[in-house]
Amino acid sequence: MKPKTTYIILTLLIFISCVSDDEFEVPLVLNQEQEEPLIDGVKTTFKAIKERFDQSFGPVTFQDNERIYIEGYVMSSDEKGNFFKELIVQNKMDDTSTIEDPRLGFRIDVNQSGLFSKFEIGRKVYIKLAGLSISKENGVLVIGKLINGELDRIPEQEVDDVIVRSPEIINIVPSLITLDQLNENHLNTLIQINNIQFTPSEAGKTFAGESTDQFDGERILQTCQNGTTITLSSSKFADFVSELIPNGKGSITAIFSRDFNDSKNVLQIRDTDDLVFNETRCDITDGLNVNTELSDVISAYDNAVVDFGLENRIVEGVVISSDEQKNFQNILVVQDIAEKPSIGIPILMKGEGLYQQFPLGHKIKIKLDKLAFGKTKEGMLAIGILKNGFITEIPNEQIDQFLFSTRELEELVPTVVSNIDLAAVGTLIALENLEVVSNEQQAAYAFFSGEDDATRTLINCDTFGTISLINSGVSTFANAEFPSGNGQLTAVVLEDENGKYLKIRNTDDVNFTNMYQNCTPVSTSNAIIFSELADPNNNDEARFIELYNASSEAINLSGWKVRRYTNDSAIPTNEEVLEVILMPESTYVISPNALAFENVYGFSPDLEAKNKLVADGNGDDNYDLIDVNGTIIDVFGVIGEDGTGTNHEFEDGRAFRNLNITKGNTTYTFSEWQIWNDTGEAATILEPQDAPEDFSPGRGD
Repeated sequence: MKPKTTYIILTLLIFISCVSDDEFEVPLVLNQEQEEPLIDGVKTTFKAIKERFDQSFGPVTFQDNERIYIEGYVMSSDEKGNFFKELIVQNKMDDTSTIEDPRLGFRIDVNQSGLFSKFEIGRKVYIKLAGLSISKENGVLVIGKLINGELDRIPEQEVDDVIVRSPEIINIVPSLITLDQLNENHLNTLIQINNIQFTPSEAGKTFAGESTDQFDGERILQTCQNGTTITLSSSKFADFVSELIPNGKGSITAIFSRDFNDSKNVLQIRDTDDLVFNETRCDITDGLNVNTELSDVISAYDNAVVDFGLENRIVEGVVISSDEQKNFQNILVVQDIAEKPSIGIPILMKGEGLYQQFPLGHKIKIKLDKLAFGKTKEGMLAIGILKNGFITEIPNEQIDQFLFSTRELEELVPTVVSNIDLAAVGTLIALENLEVVSNEQQAAYAFFSGEDDATRTLINCDTFGTISLINSGVSTFANAEFPSGNGQLTAVVLEDENGKYLKIRNTDDVNFTNMYQNCTPVSTSNAIIFSELADPNNNDEARFIELYNASSEAINLSGWKVRRYTNDSAIPTNEEVLEVILMPESTYVISPNALAFENVYGFSPDLEAKNKLVADGNGDDNYDLIDVNGTIIDVFGVIGEDGTGTNHEFEDGRAFRNLNITKGNTTYTFSEWQIWNDTGEAATILEPQDAPEDFSPGRGD
């Protein structure tokens, strides 16, 4: 052995000494083949292989006697560690594609690393398919070895026999394309996208070196044309894992693929040189043309979630909420215009400090693709992500894929309303002459300790209507005392399953600098009386009961009850719970049938009784009125006595309270009433009454 070794060394030394330094060149590709290899078999196409798989119901295995092969060009490189034990091979060297011969690519899984040293980008290769299989893995077509029913990598010892190199290395021309044009045929091929940049939320991040990057680093790219997004996926084993992503805009050349879970499209670069972002960043809003009104979004909802899919709808609105003081959380509210808006919509999104990205009064554009409009679990109509049938929050990292501030500042002018019921949900309003109800005086906005949300009940001293103001327990002012005076409130109108409520941005929205009026209605009074009961001779459906507030102040009847005692019953047979503030010297008409009442009398009753029988008496029944504490305030008739033939019978007639009666009476007193009926017994008036002419709902004589 020794003499042979010596001979080889001497031969090499003689050869090297015969070559001058300036004549010696290291070849660009080691072991470069000089001639095109001869492949034993029949050439087939990528299209034919794909169609064969598409027609199957699982992996397709090429038998050992199938001497077929395909030829293509290597697109990938594992030199920088972003690809691992795989080759991406496509059938075209340029971007040409026809129906007969479409531009297609396959992923070839091999149990070998360092592939870049012999399978360079642009290297033409022949892949002999005998004994191999093709299947769909992670959403892309993959060629490998089927072992125990699972597609595995081609063993290392078989690689050189299965994948044969050509001496040809060409400069691959990527397919210049837009994100909107991408489809399944572009998977596993090299593409180029121009006029693209990373979203603002990705600024300052590395390719895959953040603490939140568990497997691959995923960074969102966004086109300047219309804000469409796609994910750049980088391996945590890539050499450039800790490099910062570029901040400008430009073009990207990459392999089009799917993520590991086959849940979304991704791009994979070979090296950071595939990113050429040397231009100034664009303003995405310039490419977003508004084509939908907020009112169109609202009107599209018909008690079923509206899923916008990929309809490329763009809406515009003005921001009226702010989470700077943390009273709004994970929600942004926009209305259609800054002054006199007609509609507004809450948008759910996960994140803090939204006010910095979307300040008050700024006009924003909303890209509705992949979003939905419907109800949350709490019953609020909102825009967000559809999940399990309900609208949920847009994840923080996806916000700038959907919402874009134009940086146009509008002057917000709250709409002055007298009643919250007149205000459009999702709009900014102002209410005058408000104060907190008397029993909540000196309370905190939320609580003086703890982090629970709380509701402050406000009363409008003009209408005596109450309004719910909901404050977050984690707001910066949660533990501050709520102002005790009277004045103006500016707030955003929201609505959930419990009805409308208000929410302020900060304490400046509460301008209660006037003197406290203590206009909270009392909850008990003997000035609420039965004023008229009707059993029309000509129309049973025109029956009603009328209450009257004979005092000069509003009375809160919430929790009060009207009870009916049928015939001679000594216990209530029917009752209706009231929920109303009855204004001074005002009536409250209760009907068993609102539509029939309106048809007869020409206006709607104040209440259509839930328990219709309460107001549907036939003239021989008795009634009482009790307050929220259960105290009897007024009665009609003698409870326990059938009214037939008595001085409290109003069958086919009318019972009308004398106008000089201003206090309730717990004992029925005939002299307080005028009674008409069809018998005339017990000093009553024998004169059946017809509706509408013989009755006066709304208090009259």
